Amino acid sequence: MSEREFHFFYKAAVLVTVLLHAGCFTAFFHPFLTDTTQAFRPRSLRLRRPHAGILFLIYSSAYLLCAATPVPQIACVLLIGAGLLSLSGFLRADRSLLFLLTVLFFSTRTSSALIIESLDYLSGHALFRLDAKPELILLRAAAVFTLVSLLRFALFAVMLYALRRRLLQKTFLLRRRELCFLCLIPMTGILSGGIIVRLLGMIKDGVYLRLYEQHPVFLGIIPLIAALFYAGTWFTIAFHQEMLSLQTENEACFVKEQHLNALQKRAEEQKALSESMEQMRREMLDHLRHIRELAHNGSYEEIGQYLRQTDQDLRIPDLAVRTGNAVTDVVLNEKRRQALRAGISLEADFHYPASGRYEAYDLGIILHNLLENALEACAQVSPARRYIRLTGKQRKRFYLIQAENPYQGRIVMDPVSGLPVSTKQRDSRLHGIGLSSVRQEAAKYQGDLEIRTEEQIFHITILLQERSSHL
Repeated sequence: MSEREFHFFYKAAVLVTVLLHAGCFTAFFHPFLTDTTQAFRPRSLRLRRPHAGILFLIYSSAYLLCAATPVPQIACVLLIGAGLLSLSGFLRADRSLLFLLTVLFFSTRTSSALIIESLDYLSGHALFRLDAKPELILLRAAAVFTLVSLLRFALFAVMLYALRRRLLQKTFLLRRRELCFLCLIPMTGILSGGIIVRLLGMIKDGVYLRLYEQHPVFLGIIPLIAALFYAGTWFTIAFHQEMLSLQTENEACFVKEQHLNALQKRAEEQKALSESMEQMRREMLDHLRHIRELAHNGSYEEIGQYLRQTDQDLRIPDLAVRTGNAVTDVVLNEKRRQALRAGISLEADFHYPASGRYEAYDLGIILHNLLENALEACAQVSPARRYIRLTGKQRKRFYLIQAENPYQGRIVMDPVSGLPVSTKQRDSRLHGIGLSSVRQEAAKYQGDLEIRTEEQIFHITILLQERSSHL
């Protein structure tokens, strides 16, 4: 092989390598292109072809441009990152997610390249020690370059596939803290890899020195460092996902505990009411016995006086709001009493669905959380603005619950859950548990909730769908 042919071969090999890596880049990114939230569920998604073409074009054009101009490799990384972030709206992906995936991709590429670098040095060192014609050496060099490049690409593809598979195992959440935590090790790997690459070969006093020649021990140390950076990245992601799972389980347990406590409280109230009514029944029998004695003695004037005195004792507590179900009656009337004590007007037009396809306990949880949040919000506004409107009506196979109340300040929506972020200092890690519980209950009936705010008024709508059978 002549020097000209080797030069042409090298350029063609570089082009093929860029295209192969562009394909890996596209395959790595495409499962994660979702909407503009920070929660993504990759397994249920499919990438559109135009998006795949854009990913492929961004990577390949950046590297081909950098190959044609004397710019450092880091310029390609920055150019690709800038291209992805600028097109995040069109790709319907969150910028934080794109940034993380870019860091993970190039960190994996750096690690795989450093692992194979020792093999590349050993093969080249052995090649140039051969006593052969220049044409034969160039031919062997082309063969060795092809083999090492294939091994480097194969290792990179395997490592990238393992990392993507790890990411796809569980729903992923990204906030600023999570992004910094997940990017810490891979970014350190990229920077360290860049430093190591510069140290592998340098010119000193007109002599080209190679690190492996000066310190052969680095033939094993550098691949080990690269492998540790990759393993650290992989385990960091796995650890973060497990922490998210534990946090979700803890919050679910907290919600269940709150629901059980609320149910126990309702049961105790019902028991107390039953005992009170039983006591009133016994007292009524005593009153009737006393009245009969007065009537037997002809003391009719005393009977009238006695009845006026015992009138209040004989009255049974009345429910101001009646929904058609005992559970929702208790919840609504309790919240109404709380609202009256706080100077809040509670207007309830809630009718329990007559279809029998909804659990009263589930509706009780929804009402409890909605009204609890509304009471807390109204407590922050001026007394003249304090009101809560609640409606619940059946519409064919659907049941619609709506609530409205004023609020003070600004409501910040969590980009992950789509629910308002709590401003309460206590138990801030459990913010949004109330409405999250409402969403969970709605999901039992293939429903969901919708939130909108306008002119300092908070509107929430919960749509439930009848289940096929009573559970």
